[in-house]
This record gives sequence, structure tokens and C-alpha cells, in this order.
Amino acid sequence: MISDHEFKKITDKMLQMEATYTDLIFKEVESLDCSLFETTDNLYSAIPECSTRIKKGDSWGGNKVTGWFKCSYTVTPSTQGQKLYLCADTGALETLVFVNGKPHGVLANKVVIRTRGNHHALIITDGVKEGTTFDFALEAYCWHNEVGTQPFKDEPNGPFNANHPVVFNSVTIALRDEVIKEFAFSLRAVNEIAQFTRDDYKRAEAQNCLYDIYKTVSQVPLESGVDYPALKRALERMNLILKKKNLSDNYPTMYITGHSHLDTAWLWPIKETIRKAARTYSNAITMMKEYPEYTFLQSSACHADMMKKYYPTIFEDIKRMVAEGRWEPNGGVWIECDCNVTGPEAMVRQFLYGQRFTMKEFGYKSDTFWLPDTFGYSQSLPQIMKHSGVKNFCTTKMSWNDTNVFPWDTFNWQGIDGTAVLANLIDIQMGPTPKWAYTALYEKKRGTRISNLRYNSYGYGDGGAGPSYDLIELGRITEDIEGVPRVKYSSISSYMDRLRMEAYEIPNYRGEIYLELHRGTLTSQSEIKKGNRKAEEALHTLDAILATDMVNSKCHKVDMETLWKRLLINQFHDILPGTCISDVNLKAVKDLKELKSDVEKEIAKALNGNGELCVYNSSPFTMTDCILDREIEGLESITTLEGKKSYIPNANINSYSSKAISAFESVNTEMMLVDGLRVETPTLIIRFSPNGYIESLFDKEEQREVARSLGLDRIFLNEDVPQAWDNWDVDKDLIENLKPFAGEAKISLKEVTKSTVTFETVMTLSEKSTLTKLTRIYSGKKQIDFETSIDWHEKHKLLKAGFDLDINATGLRSEIQFGSIVRPVWKTNSFEEAKFEVSNQRWSDYSEPGYGAAILNDSKYGINALGNLVTLTLQKSGTHPDPMADEGVHSFKYSILLHSAFSSDSVISKAYSFNTEPRVYRGKLIEAPVKVSSSHVVIESLKIAEDDDGLIVRLYECEGTGCHCSLKASFDAKAEIVNFLEEPQGGCDLNDLYFKAFEIKTIRLYRVGK
Repeated sequence: MISDHEFKKITDKMLQMEATYTDLIFKEVESLDCSLFETTDNLYSAIPECSTRIKKGDSWGGNKVTGWFKCSYTVTPSTQGQKLYLCADTGALETLVFVNGKPHGVLANKVVIRTRGNHHALIITDGVKEGTTFDFALEAYCWHNEVGTQPFKDEPNGPFNANHPVVFNSVTIALRDEVIKEFAFSLRAVNEIAQFTRDDYKRAEAQNCLYDIYKTVSQVPLESGVDYPALKRALERMNLILKKKNLSDNYPTMYITGHSHLDTAWLWPIKETIRKAARTYSNAITMMKEYPEYTFLQSSACHADMMKKYYPTIFEDIKRMVAEGRWEPNGGVWIECDCNVTGPEAMVRQFLYGQRFTMKEFGYKSDTFWLPDTFGYSQSLPQIMKHSGVKNFCTTKMSWNDTNVFPWDTFNWQGIDGTAVLANLIDIQMGPTPKWAYTALYEKKRGTRISNLRYNSYGYGDGGAGPSYDLIELGRITEDIEGVPRVKYSSISSYMDRLRMEAYEIPNYRGEIYLELHRGTLTSQSEIKKGNRKAEEALHTLDAILATDMVNSKCHKVDMETLWKRLLINQFHDILPGTCISDVNLKAVKDLKELKSDVEKEIAKALNGNGELCVYNSSPFTMTDCILDREIEGLESITTLEGKKSYIPNANINSYSSKAISAFESVNTEMMLVDGLRVETPTLIIRFSPNGYIESLFDKEEQREVARSLGLDRIFLNEDVPQAWDNWDVDKDLIENLKPFAGEAKISLKEVTKSTVTFETVMTLSEKSTLTKLTRIYSGKKQIDFETSIDWHEKHKLLKAGFDLDINATGLRSEIQFGSIVRPVWKTNSFEEAKFEVSNQRWSDYSEPGYGAAILNDSKYGINALGNLVTLTLQKSGTHPDPMADEGVHSFKYSILLHSAFSSDSVISKAYSFNTEPRVYRGKLIEAPVKVSSSHVVIESLKIAEDDDGLIVRLYECEGTGCHCSLKASFDAKAEIVNFLEEPQGGCDLNDLYFKAFEIKTIRLYRVGK
């Protein structure tokens, strides 16, 4: 017998044999004559005329070039009745094949198997008569320049140099050798059993089988010729293993479905994703015709909408497969969105428009939030999901953690209000083969006592394409092999229902699902994040105004769904986090600015008319003071980085209401004393360092110092070169070694007005970059604003503003959607230590029970608190995949707010006002259509109902304390509770509404008589 040592060589030889015979599966029968048309436009379904002949060895293409190849084939006597396949070696990266004018599937270049799949042969027919002609059009994309994703690892132009032409080789018709196919794929299965089984006896059985095949089948069939009798004998030998079934009905099982994780934008723009979706989905449809067991999961409603608009024949095929139960349009949302930066109402709209689309087009309501690749999951999500008719949550991203292993793959995830959904950590991009079945059920499985099931949506992704025929064939072989986990097709919906019924004592997990990786995505591409925040606020305002107009019988029609969807697509989990190529980032910034401008035009149309000059407050809280967007005669004028504006210290504009400019009364504010770098207000004494930061902040009312030795608003500028994932990651060593900026800084008194004192600080960050900051101190409040402009040209640098606080806090409370969470600042275990950069929405608060300091922001989502030092992240500038990331001028604001005990009045209302733009208009006064009696129940949104003229009022409890309250409408109203899809959930008494801690309620109000 051959020794174990020598058998290692046999193992390598059998792997090579597998590869050798796999390459022989398809045999060319005819090379087709082709004509070519080149373009840099995306033509989608419009097949152009192709007049230029192209032959083997000819060059074509280049950066962003698409080549359309036309050819045809007429079935011959030797090929009639047989399965025919199309193969292409055009030099392009990805190709959509049209057959007789209809999208039919994908072909991919062999250099990109990892992300596009093994799509090298596409079935055309399973057998037709002689003389039948097929007309082919191949839309072949060369690709575009990109630099990769890792620091110090430039990958010019991705897989090959897009600046240079590619070489055309051939487009051919091929036949598939079924004997070689069965042999090659069966050999792969046995090879994998021998490599990956944990059972030594099963390994020995597989190794003995391989040795028998080694002695039977030639390793060099191209030299010796294919010995078909030997292959058949080898198949019989392998079937002694592969056809033996597991005896137990309860054997570990990997449930599968076809899928392609398709990034809406990443290393390619959205317009290319439309074509990627067409390649992926047409291929899935073609595979369904060949393999009746094959099913497919498609998660983003937006991608289906792309097919409806640009590839209607694909869309009709999808609808047919949904009706047959083989295509599962289950994801819950419009786009697979970011879940940290996306705001509360935008998150609702992701579900609202995602669910409405699938319900309207497919008659299907999603029950699963499918989000495999997003960079962390807010604890608000379980409640948002449940209100959207979604009961399951699935992701794979937690396997990427850099510090801790998440303890289970099946658990009940409880949100901040206690709402629970069933969560499952699934696998994607793993084939239905013995290797991946072993990996899923034995290596990656967490919580074996809970269940012996695992879910794998197989098929390569990121760039689309999905499963190829070989994976489906291997799924058939691996369905039930003794000693190998079973492989069964299942929808994700059915699988989650099975888990719910069969799993043993599912554990409960209460907290955010924090990804211990990609922490820099809270900051990268700050202009996108700023544009997102501003667009969210503008859409919120327009919704409220239109809803108020409807209540008052005014008619100003706006297509809000279209406006919201322009925002939602830019909240995709690579666009909003800032991890795309330059073209995508530049377009997102432009799109968000244009969206904001378009919404502001609609706001102006709705507000302006005949009447006096007024200011509208779309915040759910009274706006006690405000800075207008212009200078108005008679009002106090202040200097901002954008020029002169009016400040109203005693605005007191009610929520969702307006106030006439003439109604603002002049107040006698107490004078502030300025002595060099020292300022004394009625409540504070502030002393600046010559380097521009606050070295002392004394609260006169509380008689206590707030600043510790490092001071407040201390700038930190540090080198930021992550170990991997350049624009994604911030590594812990950077955070633990932060050093205050020690370069040149100049501070000077800028302005003193009746109510404010402003200092200007100019910092020379480097020879290339400068920071200009206006620090504004107010007479009437304990809030200091830092209005900042940065001319930024740094590479691999991280910029933070630090606040070293003399406050005895144990945690940092940060706003998330519809509430807040507290994270420890004194780390006691590895899970807490891993949270060294965390998310916040508009505010974070560092407090003792009766006193604290809040950090407010207008667009900065990354923050950290380690001990007494709180640092807000301002800029990050990796260079991969965008070499020009964050280059240019950036403006933003943040504040420190001192307060008594944390509450809605002391912190949350101020953060809302800080992020609400007061709109100046000429017209009639506006009164809020509804008011709530509790200060900590927030009217987050007002909108017109989607399908009628009802008023939708969305409220939530914001302090984490249950309460009773009443809701009063400005009109005689009847009310009902609805979910986020605006489906009735029952009646309610507006005079006695009870909110649990952080509970959200959506109420539809109708005018009595309607």
C-alpha cells in the first residue's frame, strides 16, 4: 500500500486531473464570423448595427469601452437535437448575450472567476432541428480604470489594463461532453470529501477511491486521448461513495438557493450595475429552464425596477418565475442600505418603497431583511422591521469581525424597545459542494445545540452573475452523500420558518450588531454624508409642509416617492459609507446636491404666496433660537463662514409651525465680557489656548470646571494607514496613539454682537491643508458652536476633534434611529474594547446622572469615547478605491452643549434644532396640524398617506422611559394605528396613547366625514 506521505502527491495529482478534465467538458464545433460596434455608452436593450468585421488577433476596446459583437449560427445535421452552448473569448471582462434579440445570460472572462463566476459557456438550446438559425448579439464590456481596495497595493485598472486595447480571439458554438462533465464534477466531490471531512474513516474511503481512479484514468488525455470506458469505470467507483445516502432524517443540512450579491455601486457606477443586473438575472432565468430544481433569491427591489425600466423582457420573465415560486424577491428594502448613517425616516422609506414595489409588481410581501454586506446594524432595526411586516434578519458580515467571534448564528435579536426578530448569520458565495457543506456546518457553525442547519445563498457576487451551471451540477451531486451534510433547496422565508419551529432554545441577544471592522466608513467621503443629512432634512421638511397643506385643503402636488428614491439609492452600503470608486463618489455628491436643490424649490413653491415675511420650523421641537440663511434688516447680524446672516436669540417658533419676522421681539441679553482669550457669559467662563482650543470651560451655575488637561475641541491629526481596506478601516492602534495637533495655529477675536462672541482660528495642518474655524459663544445658552471649513489635501490622515471632559460618566449615549444606546467608556472586555469607533446620528451625550456635555453634529457620524476623552471624527482620507478621496473644501458644524440631567428638553431638542434649517418665506402663517402632550414623545414625521388623503403622523418615545400622552389634531379627526406600510393595525384613543420606552407609533388621521 502507498504510504500516507506518498499519498500527498496523489492528492495533488488528482486535483490536477480534476482541472484537466474540467477544461475538456466543452468542445468547439464551429467558430462564428463576427462584426463589431464600439461605444462608451450604455445602450441596454437597444442592439446597435455592427458593421466592422473582426477576426482572431484583432485589437479593440479600452477604458470604459463596450463592444457589441454580432454573429449567427445555423444548426447543422451533426448538431441537430443536441444541447448547444455559446462560448466567447472576446477579451472583455463581462458580456451579456442576446439570443434572437432577447437577453439570455452572461459570459465572463476567466481572470475574474472569484467575483463573476465560472461563466464561460452559455446554453443556447437543448436541441432543435437542422436549419434553425440563432442570431447572437454580445454586449461585451472591457472595464474601466480602478486602483483596488488595499493600501499600498495598487491594482491598476483592476484585472487588466483598461487603458490598452484587448484582443479578440473567438466566438464559438460548442457541445458539452456529458461523460467528461459527470466524471470531472464527481471527481471534485470526492476530492473535497478527502480534503475536508472530519471523519478519518470517511477520508480513508475517499482516498482509496481516488487511488483507484488514479490507477484507472489517464492524467494526460490530450496526449493519450480520452479513454471513455475508463471514465465510466471511474464513475462507477466514485458512485459507491456519492450514491450512498445518510440514514438519519435529522442529519446536518445546508439549505441553499441561487443568489448573486450585487453591489448597486462599488468598483463600478450605478449605470454599470443596471447591465450587471441584466446579465445576472437573464442568466438565472436561463439556468431555471435547464435545471427545474434551481431557485433564485433577489433581494433589492431597486434592481427589479431597473429591469422593468431598461430590460422589460427580463422583468416579465422574473414575474413569471415569482408566480411559479422559484424566484424569491425577498429583501424587504428598496436597496441594501447602510444602517448606521441612514436616518430614521429614510430607513422607514427603504422598507416602505421596497415592500410596495414587490407587493405591486409580484404580489409578494417580504418577510426577511436580507443585508449580507452592510457594515454594522443599528439596534433600532428590529422595531423598524416589525413595523414593515418583516420578521427575519439575515447577514453574513459578522464573520468579518477582527476581534471577536459572534457567539451564535441563530438568535432572537431584540431592539432598543424590546421588539425581537429572528436573526440568522448566513453564508453567501459558497458553492453547494462537500467542501462548503463541511465549512458551513462544522467550521462556521456557531451554536450547534441550537440547530444543525445552515443557509447558503450560493453563486459568486459583488459584481453579479450568480451561479453557473457547474455549481448547480455540483449541488445535484452533493444533495445527499453519506457523511456529508445534506444540501437542499429552500427559500430564505421557508428556511427561517423552519428554524423558528425546529431550533432548540433560541438565545436572545439585545444590543446593536456591531461590525468589528470598517469603522472608517462612518467618516469616509464626508461630502456624501453631509449631502445625505441635508437631503434627509429637506425631504422631511417638504413632507411636513405638504401634509399641513393637505389638512388645510391646499393642493400642491409633488411626487415624493421619486424624490425619496433619489436619496435611497445613494444610501446603498458602499455609496453612503464612502467606499466606491471616484466616479461613483463624485456622482453621489452631485446627485445629493441636486436633490437638495430640487426639494428646496418645492418647499419654496409650497410656502411662498401673499403675506408677510415668516420663518418656518420643521423640527418636532420648539426652536428657541435660530440662524437664518440670510441677513434681514432689523435683526441681529452675525458673521458665518458663508457670510453675514441674521441670528434670532429669542425665536421660540413652535414645532411644525411658522412665526412672522415682525413678531420676534428684541430682548435685552446680558453683555458678555471679552478679555483677550477669555470670555465670560451669564452662565459660562471660557478661556482659549493660543493654539485655538478651549483650555478651560467653567460652568458658573454649577460652579464646576468641565475641561480636563487636553482641553475641549482639541484637534488631532494622525497618520491613518489601515492594515487592509483603505477607505473602510480605522485600526485600533491609531485610536490608542492619538496625538494633539502641534502645528501652526492662530486665534483671533472675529466678532462681538449683542448676543454672540466669535473667535476665528486658522490652523496650517500641513503644507497642503488648512483649517479655518469660527467658535461662536452665545449669551443665552450653554452651547458653543464650531463652524469649520477645511481645505483638505491629505492622504492617509485622520482628523478628529477631542473633548477631554471632567465629568464622571460610565457610558456615551449616542443617538441612533428612533432612540439612543449607551456604550461603555471604560472598557472591561474584548467586545467593548472592539468598539473604539462607533456611530452616532445627530448627537452623543457624556453625562453623570445630573450633569453632562453633549456633542452635536450636522454631518459627522463617527465618534469615540475612551475614559474621559470623547473624539468626534471629522475627516478620513484613504486612497483606495478612490485616489482623490475627500480632496477639496469641506464645511461643517459641531457643538458642545452643557446641560443638567439628560432629557429630551436638555439635549435631544437642541440637536434637532441644530440640524433643522429655518425656512424664510413670504406668505401665510402655518400652524402645526398635530401636537403631542409629552416632551419626550417626538413627532418624527408628518406625511400624506401613500394611497389616500390621510395624514400620517409618526411618533416615538425618545428618552427610553414609557409614558402616557395625548395627540391633538388641529381638525376634527378620526384615528387608526397603521404600520410603516400604512396598513391598518387597529383603532386608538388620541387622548390616551401609551408609549413604551423607545416605541414607535404610526397613526393615520382622517378628517371626520371622509
